[in-house]
Amino acid sequence: MVTVREESYDPASADGRRRIAEAPHRTGARSGPPGFTEYVLRPRWWLLPDPQGCHVDRAETAVDIVIRIPVGVSDGVERWLRRHEDGHRRLTEDHARMLHDRLVEERSNSCAALDRRITAILEGADEALRAAHARWDGAGDPPGDGFPESAPGSSFRPPGA
Repeated sequence: MVTVREESYDPASADGRRRIAEAPHRTGARSGPPGFTEYVLRPRWWLLPDPQGCHVDRAETAVDIVIRIPVGVSDGVERWLRRHEDGHRRLTEDHARMLHDRLVEERSNSCAALDRRITAILEGADEALRAAHARWDGAGDPPGDGFPESAPGSSFRPPGA
C-alpha cells in the first residue's frame, strides 16, 4: 500500500528553517528553498518452512511518502520542484516494488537463516535507496516528466542479488 501526501511549508518559519538545515541533500531549484520528499518503507514478510528449508510465503511493503513544497516561490520554481520531487516519489515507489519482488524470491535452508538474510537485504536496500535519492538530487534539472527512464538510481538490486 502506498500513501502519498503533499504539503506546503513556509521556509521562513522556524520549522521551515529547521527542515532546510536538516535536509540530507541540500538541493533546490537553482535558487530559493528546496522541496522535500520524506518516505517510510515498512516491509513485512511471512516465512514458511518447506521440505527444502524455508521460503517467503508472503511479503508486503507499506510506503508512506510526504512531499513538501515551499510557499512563496515563483510558478516556474514550483513547477521545477514538483517535477523533481515527483522523481523522488517514483524512485521510492519503484524501489518498494523491486524490494517486494526480491523478498518473495528468497529461500534458505532454514527460516532463521532466511530471516537473517532478509534483514541484511533490507539494510542494503535502505542504503541503495538513499544513494539513489542522492544521485537523483545530483542529476540536475529534471527533463520532461522529471523521471527519465535512465534516471540515476532507477534500478535496484541489493547486495547478494
